Amino acid sequence: MKKFFLSLSAIASCAILHAGTFDISANGTELKATYNGQDLIVKNQVCTGSLPFGGDGAESSFTEVNGNKVFNVWNANPDRSIRQEVAVSANGKHLDITYLTEHRAFQQYPSRVMKIELPFELFAGAQYTARVGRASRVKTVTGVIPKDAKNGSLLPANCRQVAFSGSAIGDFVIDFNVLGVGDFISDYTNGSFKGFGVMFRKGNTVELSSGTTLPVYGGHVGAKWRFYQGTDKDFDRYHAISQISYIGEFTQKRLYSFSDYEVGKIYTNIKEAPFSDQAQAGWIGKKPSTVADSPQGAYYGAAFGTNGTFRISGLNPGLYWITLGVGNLRGVPNNFSASLNGTAIADNISIEKGRAAIIRKAIFIDKESADLELKGNYIISTFGLTMVMSRHEDHTIRRGPWVVDGYEPATVFHNANYRKPAEFPTSIQTFTLPFPGKETAAPVKPLLELGSAGNPDRPNMRWRYSAKISAWAAGNQGTLIEYAEPEAMAKRLDELKSKGVNAVLVSGMLSRHTYPAQMQRAEEFLKRLADEAHKRGMRVIDHQDLTLLWNIDCGYRVGSERIDHANVAFNSMLTSPQMCLVNPNFKEHYKNYLVNFVRNTGIDCIMIDEVNFYPHSCGCGYCREQFFKDTGWYLPVNELDKRIGDKNSELWKRFLVWHKQQVGKWWRDMKLAVREVNPDFSFMAYSTHYGFTSNWSSLALGLDLTEFARGVDFLGTEIMTRDVLMSHRALIPFRKMKEVLTHEYNAPIFGLVYSEGKWDLAYFGWAVNNMNGQSTWETIMACPPGKSDYPAFKENMNYAESKRVAEAALLFPIQSREWNQYIGMLGELMGTAQTLEQLHIPYKMIGDMSLNDRSLQNFKLLYVGNANCLSDAQLKVIKEFAANGGTVITGATAGTQNEVGIIRSKWGFADVYGYDVNPVKFRKFNTVKGMQGSFNVKYSLLPSGNHRYGDCKVLYYAADGYPAVLEKSYGKGKFIHHAAMLAAPLADSEYGYNKKYTFKLDTVLDKFYKELLQKEFAAADSGFATDAPEKVYTTWYRSRDAEIIHLLNATGANPQLGQVLKATCPENPFPVVEQAIKVSIPAPAGVKSVYAVSPDFAGRKELKYTISNGQLEIILDAGLLKAYTIIWVKK
Repeated sequence: MKKFFLSLSAIASCAILHAGTFDISANGTELKATYNGQDLIVKNQVCTGSLPFGGDGAESSFTEVNGNKVFNVWNANPDRSIRQEVAVSANGKHLDITYLTEHRAFQQYPSRVMKIELPFELFAGAQYTARVGRASRVKTVTGVIPKDAKNGSLLPANCRQVAFSGSAIGDFVIDFNVLGVGDFISDYTNGSFKGFGVMFRKGNTVELSSGTTLPVYGGHVGAKWRFYQGTDKDFDRYHAISQISYIGEFTQKRLYSFSDYEVGKIYTNIKEAPFSDQAQAGWIGKKPSTVADSPQGAYYGAAFGTNGTFRISGLNPGLYWITLGVGNLRGVPNNFSASLNGTAIADNISIEKGRAAIIRKAIFIDKESADLELKGNYIISTFGLTMVMSRHEDHTIRRGPWVVDGYEPATVFHNANYRKPAEFPTSIQTFTLPFPGKETAAPVKPLLELGSAGNPDRPNMRWRYSAKISAWAAGNQGTLIEYAEPEAMAKRLDELKSKGVNAVLVSGMLSRHTYPAQMQRAEEFLKRLADEAHKRGMRVIDHQDLTLLWNIDCGYRVGSERIDHANVAFNSMLTSPQMCLVNPNFKEHYKNYLVNFVRNTGIDCIMIDEVNFYPHSCGCGYCREQFFKDTGWYLPVNELDKRIGDKNSELWKRFLVWHKQQVGKWWRDMKLAVREVNPDFSFMAYSTHYGFTSNWSSLALGLDLTEFARGVDFLGTEIMTRDVLMSHRALIPFRKMKEVLTHEYNAPIFGLVYSEGKWDLAYFGWAVNNMNGQSTWETIMACPPGKSDYPAFKENMNYAESKRVAEAALLFPIQSREWNQYIGMLGELMGTAQTLEQLHIPYKMIGDMSLNDRSLQNFKLLYVGNANCLSDAQLKVIKEFAANGGTVITGATAGTQNEVGIIRSKWGFADVYGYDVNPVKFRKFNTVKGMQGSFNVKYSLLPSGNHRYGDCKVLYYAADGYPAVLEKSYGKGKFIHHAAMLAAPLADSEYGYNKKYTFKLDTVLDKFYKELLQKEFAAADSGFATDAPEKVYTTWYRSRDAEIIHLLNATGANPQLGQVLKATCPENPFPVVEQAIKVSIPAPAGVKSVYAVSPDFAGRKELKYTISNGQLEIILDAGLLKAYTIIWVKK
């Protein structure tokens, strides 16, 4: 760098260059700055540890480049790599500071901080307006800097920008987030140009600082600040977006329509109006004609003519994604070209009769107005401009992060990465413009039958069943320099292996596609890691994102270069910052990338995030055409169509189901493609329990693990509760719930446990997973003295070869999760499951995709619960199951709707029970006649529509003579109907951190429901019995040579109503169960030995057992169950 600067100009050891408003001077590494002649920066330091500028080896330069006055200081020592650049713009109106430093694994001096001191007197008494908060939740805060402020912080936390007024500094802005909120990683403490700055009083100065202590595994941190004269109102000149969710749309946009009739409120309907300064939009010169082919809808109207110009003014210069929308229902002749401020958009545009088009392109607008020139015979329905970046935020397209080239202190963010001129192609997508109101005129096609890629039991994929997963290093903010050096990589792998880890999950540069300059390096790193891991018998899982176009590194540049791949927001028809996974061009692009990536790296598995749609999308041409091909129906193009977003509309229901199926199809197709180069390659994905039990993510995003499983073979859960022990009542059935994926797709399951550094919580979370045959992903800790070293436990069952024993199936109804009306499906299901846990009655959960003869053949009982939404075919299977000898238990509303939630004209089980119901007319009741007389309750039931109940046998009555539980013989089996909804009040919840415990058990109802279930499940309890306490959880597995019984002790968890849960353990979380515990199962042939093992004691403990009347009875001696014990019956 030094030679570079000296070749530009002769630099004296002390240089002063005047710059108008701002002025800087330097002497070696010392920097001073003035503002309007007053001292501004009086001290400048960049420290590595306690070493200013990294100590020995610091160099500096000061020069003028293109009128900019630029000071640089850097240190190229590998363990103290830093650079700071201070630049004053040519007009003297801006002072910019850029700082970046990198630290490699196990190096010295991890603390890296930039500190700049300014005179306190400039700010004393100032009023301020600050922009604070994370990128998705920025808010404005006002305050005052007291003249007598004490030493300490002067601004709110997480301050992105602050504008001062009313003091010696005048109107003055410090922008700590020059790159804008589009860079979500700016929220992180490292791995980014941090978007936050800190301002402290320090005696006679204020100190502005940014930095952190970088982690032991390595990383980088930087800052980009800007100082200028202005107010908070100038924010919109310097930034395109004030806040944005990564699943959201851009907020700053102009959207015009040209229809004669009604359009949506999102449009400004300009029609043929001439340009005016007040409207900031309109036609220049010759006015067009207008047409409208429908009373509503922007795409059903248009302006048309020959050679027209449409002008927009009042723009903020920067990068825009522009959209021309054309609808031509009646067939207006057209052939034209379009350009914006002289930049060509497209030539020879011609839209046929009955068709529409979305024409998109990224364009830099360098002035405050834009002229859309249409040459030839044109037709235009809409015109939109979405602001993506202001010109001040751009550091990836027209320039890099540094004003001048020089020493690059980090692996990422090199000027050279952005030097190649960006090319922004035009995307033109066309689609049928349906006649309004006739979108569903044709018969609808049946839902797609997609099948799956299959999950064959290949030897080289069995590692998933015994996977002990740990993160490699950093999270999403990593850049794959973490433990990258050979010695560091070997040390980290050996450390993890010594703790029982056999699979490492690598995160970093999550949106790999937004780091195009780093992709080759990423492959090389993962190849080396995979090679080293495989030598140790370990597996490597890479973590990437699929669709996000956030501005991390150069995401908005990538989105501009690949705009055809991007989503189209359904209502506005404008481009949003995400990719569309239905788009065939995007799908082919990613498939080629992924196949080569798997081939080149040799990794074992990939976890891909954001394989989904978004709440606003997608309405692109490809989605619209594919939806029609698959369903026979058209999506509405009229933005005012009331069916859009209406979950009661069958059209919209089928669109949301189609969304989910497209996600499943994407996974299936990727799995099949990758299988060609590595048949043992695995795909991994997860959701939360809430994400699996609620319908927000599945309907809003199309994110449903039951669809993922068409191609994903390793599925799991991010267990969000930090209180796994206190949430035990809900947690155990939730873990069994995920088994619906194993049952149907033969997919192993994992659970990600958050233990908050508490060993006992980590142990309990691992044990919950383990007793349900599931792997655990966790943060690896050293075992504290006196604790059970569960990671070292060797006497575990083989998940791949062990199968749960259960004769009762509980239906987890995915269709009903989505579409149940009036009553949810979850309460009755989980109340029943939690009660069965207390009774120690074995069960499995299955999904409605498993309602077929093959999947049901090993069960004796099917609990349907409040599965309202069942297809005719599913109803038929359920009835055949009973006719063949099974017992079916239906909830009050089961079968009242079809598979997409349309209420049936007649109850789906009316032919079974001999009466019909009205699914919207519930009755409240306050008593039930139980085994020992009546008891009080306050719940609902669904009575017969005409108060007659055929020839059903009424087992229990509620108040006023309403049957609560009925029974009806059916073929060789029977149906039991729970007309009263009794189980939901017995369902506890999973609790997040710092949440109040709200569950209070209705002990009377609990007693009644236990007695009811004991009777109903008596013939389907698999012959399993135990006298273990209710809060000792049990599961039973069978392998080729053993029966395996798990016992988990939750008796130490006694949360109190109203207690705030904070991931703390009771003083004695696992009190030893002092009683001997009896366990009885049907006696297997040839019992060889019976013994207990546990992480809580060493060795095998032989157990007493007897065999009588075909039952094997085992005695687990008192004291052998502390936290977790496994009984092995070898045969």
